[in-house]
Amino acid sequence: MPSTIAQDLQAIEELIKISIFNIGLAKFTTHQDPKIILEKASSDLYDAYIGIKVLALKIESKKSIV
Repeated sequence: MPSTIAQDLQAIEELIKISIFNIGLAKFTTHQDPKIILEKASSDLYDAYIGIKVLALKIESKKSIV
C-alpha cells in the first residue's frame, strides 16, 4: 500500500532528527569512533534527501492528475 504524503514527511523528519542527534553524539563520544557515527548520519541525511525528491515527484504527479 502506498504511503501518504504525511507519512513520507514524518519518515523524513525522523531521519533528519536521528542525523542531528548522531552528529551531536559524534562530537562528545568516547566509546565509539566518531567517524562511524558521522558516516551513519551522512547516510541518513542522504536517505532523507532522496525521500524529499520522491515526495516532490509524488506531489507533482498528484497536481497533474487534478
